[in-house]
Amino acid sequence: MLIYSKTIIAFIKQAKSMARDILLSEMNLKLKGQRFFYKGYYYPLTIVCFEGDGQLGYFKPHGYEIGINKKLFYHAKDSVLRDILRHELAHFYTYLVYGENIAAHGKEFREICKSFGWGEDVYKEKMDVSKQNEKREGELEKEKVILKVQKLLALSSSSNLHESQLATQKANELLLRYNIERLDMNEEEDICVKRILQAKRNGGKFRAIYEILKSFFVSPVFNHGKSGVYLEIIGKRVNVEMAEFVGLYLDRELENLWNMAKKEKGIKGIRSKNSFYEGIAKGYLEKIEQTQRPQGKALMIINNFLDQDLRVVHPRLGKTSYQGGRDGSSESLGHKWGRKLQIGRPLDSSKKGVSGLLE
Repeated sequence: MLIYSKTIIAFIKQAKSMARDILLSEMNLKLKGQRFFYKGYYYPLTIVCFEGDGQLGYFKPHGYEIGINKKLFYHAKDSVLRDILRHELAHFYTYLVYGENIAAHGKEFREICKSFGWGEDVYKEKMDVSKQNEKREGELEKEKVILKVQKLLALSSSSNLHESQLATQKANELLLRYNIERLDMNEEEDICVKRILQAKRNGGKFRAIYEILKSFFVSPVFNHGKSGVYLEIIGKRVNVEMAEFVGLYLDRELENLWNMAKKEKGIKGIRSKNSFYEGIAKGYLEKIEQTQRPQGKALMIINNFLDQDLRVVHPRLGKTSYQGGRDGSSESLGHKWGRKLQIGRPLDSSKKGVSGLLE
């Protein structure tokens, strides 16, 4: 299935630019508009985007069409995408030289790749994009945003008050600017839904994580099923990935902080525990809200779009409320620790990547 949107059209334009550069600088072919010259004829450079599993790219002789998988837009670094384009352009060139009646990845194809100085990364039949990404310099745009924010959040717990406030401010400004730029570009982005945590019941820790994740430009939702309660996050892709990182970190870190509080302060009991977690959320959000106040108008616009995305996924979403006793001293302690909460776990590189065939 071929797909088109403003985002995908921009991706195709980028891929065409890369392909033109490869044709000109690496294959030494003459270009004229959207065509390249070979033995007296100008051949069209047609690149399309498709959806599907198990295939990263293809070349179709009839129509001179090169296809690239939509997943590459989200998962492939530029240098990896260039290798995939080199692979398909090599198929194109092999077809022009030998015709159709040869093996797809046979001797002729490999020799043509080698003649342009391209090695196994280009002419092999299957590619694991995630492994190739790890071998290449540079980062995907979303990785840049996520990693920069992680580093800044790690600094936000500094004992130096000025450094802490400055790091928190910069982290939020970076996320806010990224989201505003997406709105200004009027890009048509996917709405992503990801279930990140599960528990038997909805306790104070889950509610604290729920509240904190709102500051990362996603809509967290509690979903109840036979096995208990699930915490899902809804939003744009980069925000969801960032919020997943934060949510998984908080699931462990809040438990660690409670265990420290029990040991150091001697507090115990469900009411104290829930109050402690509530205080952590309030303390952390208080720190965040101080940095967001100057961007009140932009936040209102982003939150409006967040609400629209939420209603697409859950048109009739109800509200939940919590009624329970509070322990003021435990909440106060949690608030103090929440102001110093550090979020700095490295990006999880164990996630399943994208791999597939090149045809």
